[in-house]
Amino acid sequence: MNFNALKNASLLQKYFLLCLTFSIVTALLIIGVARPKMVKIKSLRAEIITQKQNAEDMVKDEINTTRLSDKLDIIEPELEKFNQIFINRNRELEFITTLENTASQENINQKINFSLSADKSGQIYQMVPLELSAQGSYRQILAYLNALEALNYYININSLEFNTGAAVFTPASEDSKEKVVNLKIIANTYWQ
Repeated sequence: MNFNALKNASLLQKYFLLCLTFSIVTALLIIGVARPKMVKIKSLRAEIITQKQNAEDMVKDEINTTRLSDKLDIIEPELEKFNQIFINRNRELEFITTLENTASQENINQKINFSLSADKSGQIYQMVPLELSAQGSYRQILAYLNALEALNYYININSLEFNTGAAVFTPASEDSKEKVVNLKIIANTYWQ
């Protein structure tokens, strides 16, 4: 470039040349320095947004996990109660003994009839029909029914059949006679 020609140039030409040089240097700085920084800032911004979204998702998952844990703490005792109402297949004798003790406590003559088949059919729970025949006074039968209802087992009664038999003397008074009530219960029990 000829600097002598620059000395002879007018003030307007010098001003124009200075602006042109400044614009070129600014453009080169923007292209060379600022643009890569802007690209990096954009990529960092996208990464920050992604991390923020991941953090929000993790917080939501943590909240859901906490809620599920709280619900599980509430449900577990109820589930334990639910499992207790089913009769364990290996504890048939315990179930029969419980029924016999209930009848004995209420001075009831009782006959138990049920058949637990060995076929599990791949099911967790098996419904087993139960037939109970009981004989006693009206009060004894009512007490017996209340005692059966208070058992921890789930016994789904399908039918109750009452009929009366001959009158018998009650121990409370030699003069009083109460009729014998015959009770037949047809129910379903649930075994695991």
